[in-house]
Amino acid sequence: MPFPASPTRSVRDAVRGVWREAAKFGAIGALAFVVDNGGYNLLVFGLPGESGDGVMRAAPVQASVLATAAAALFGWVGNRYWTYRRQHRADMARELALFLVANGVGLVITAGTVFASRQLLGLDSALSDNTARIVGWVLATLFRFHTYRRYVFAAAPAGARRTASIRHMGRTVWMWRREQRWLWVLAAVAAFCCLGTVLVFSPGFLSPDSLDQLRQAQGKAPLTDWHPPVLSLVWRALIAVTGSVGSLLVVQSLVLWGALWVLAWCVWEPTGRRGGSLAVLGVGLAPFVLTFAGVVWKDVHAAFALLAACAVALTGLRLRDRPVRPAVRWALLGLGVLFLAYAMLVRKNAFIAAIPVFVLLVLALRPGPGRRTWAVCTAVLVAGLVVPAAAVSRFAEPLQTRQGAQILLDDLVHVLSVEELRTADVRPGLRDRLVASARECARIGALSDAYWACYERPADGLRGDAGALTSLWLREMSGHVPGYLQYRLRLFGTLLFETDYTYKAGITRNDLGVEVAHPRLEDMLGTYVNSMATDLRWLFRGWFWLAVALVLAIRPGGGAFALPVRALGVSSAAYIIGYLPIMPATDFRYVYWPALACALGLVLLWAGRGVPPPPPERPGAAAERALTAHQPADAGGR
Repeated sequence: MPFPASPTRSVRDAVRGVWREAAKFGAIGALAFVVDNGGYNLLVFGLPGESGDGVMRAAPVQASVLATAAAALFGWVGNRYWTYRRQHRADMARELALFLVANGVGLVITAGTVFASRQLLGLDSALSDNTARIVGWVLATLFRFHTYRRYVFAAAPAGARRTASIRHMGRTVWMWRREQRWLWVLAAVAAFCCLGTVLVFSPGFLSPDSLDQLRQAQGKAPLTDWHPPVLSLVWRALIAVTGSVGSLLVVQSLVLWGALWVLAWCVWEPTGRRGGSLAVLGVGLAPFVLTFAGVVWKDVHAAFALLAACAVALTGLRLRDRPVRPAVRWALLGLGVLFLAYAMLVRKNAFIAAIPVFVLLVLALRPGPGRRTWAVCTAVLVAGLVVPAAAVSRFAEPLQTRQGAQILLDDLVHVLSVEELRTADVRPGLRDRLVASARECARIGALSDAYWACYERPADGLRGDAGALTSLWLREMSGHVPGYLQYRLRLFGTLLFETDYTYKAGITRNDLGVEVAHPRLEDMLGTYVNSMATDLRWLFRGWFWLAVALVLAIRPGGGAFALPVRALGVSSAAYIIGYLPIMPATDFRYVYWPALACALGLVLLWAGRGVPPPPPERPGAAAERALTAHQPADAGGR
């Protein structure tokens, strides 16, 4: 008969076990502390040694919440797969829910000490902020340690552990864990790149167009429709919540790198190619993508929204042969349509590029769609466009500027001769402005953008001239078709072969007090992009991306990603060609989405080689999967 262990030994073993557990917990906590406090100081105070503030200087409490949330995510991964790897729950969803509750309380404790320091004690220095956060961290850590041991990672009963160990035996479990570890590596890389993007561009590079929308977002200028009012309203809401003009940069960076991470997962899962999944993330670091990645522009927002919609579509392709509830597919479809609608709302001509992506989205999430499915999906997309547009028009009431008339102005000034303009049937004031504009454009050699380069703009902009310009254009262009085509093709050729404005450096001088937070990082980015634009000029030319788009559209390959590769090619080619009749200038931002989409398409074409595409779904398979998913576990044995 074995003798029971002595009380002293039992206590010693228990203390030793708790000590090991506490040591691992402390190591994870220390690293999470670096993530938390390092992230907070970067967001609020910027890089050490740099002049200027962080992107969330005016919102320290929100910055504390964001930094603590990132540290909590790191803590869950570390504690689950290291500290408590032998006793975590088999039910990951329940475990994660308990973890979030525990960290929610910890987050309140940490943010509460900052609130008390700022609001109750009136302290606002870096020393006081960090002292308050250290106190909050200690209290929150003690609370988390007790909660993790007692509730979150509590060991399952012996029978459950035995069943779980049998279920997870063998190569299948090893492969699953290997896959999960690599997904976390990809997530860490994407998070690092996202943080780097925010730091380099902080608080967001701003062109004159961006500054105009910022003034509207801050209420310092009336809301107009010259630039998409949706972007200004989103910016206004983010400023109201965070108190920082850099909040929109954070959101667009999250969308970019979040979409690329999802796409990397969609490449890794069917192919098992780490190089392919990393190459997807590498697209975001390409010079022709990074050049505008942090510029607050409608072109950039449209491109990132389209990319996010593609990520949703590829997720649907991965779920095609899995027992997924119809509600999940409809939810993903709604999310994809939301991104597409936003892209079209912030960039009107983006609908040309959005149509192929919408087709991809429907085919991915609703295999073998019939007429009714197409009708319902199209109705959802139309509703996603019409409802927000009507709401903005009804409640925000943006000033109508008749911006589209600047395209007509370009055509009239560059197609008609000075004598024809002098005898044009319009009021004398407009006729004089047209004649003077044609002469000035000829003098300075301006091929486009006459409204800004050559036109004497009246006080009301184009609103007073738009109707007369439209009538004159309709009368005259029908008799000048060869000249019109020659002018438009010449301008389009300039976009293809002499693409301008390949890099938007920093923030345009302004009266809002907005400056680049990290000038040295801005210089590094400028050196990288401008050097690549000089050495590899073809990467910043429209002809190259149009050629790649046509190749992807015609020859998408026969691999696992043939459908999305073709959709990206068609979307890119349509977007570039769609600028032929409406292009006001020759900027590289008009090729930004095609460059991003074609680079992704090339990566998918390479990563999917040799991997067969998912088989087409036979009729009735979706219903069978749904029925199987809802059957009791022992239904087959009855």
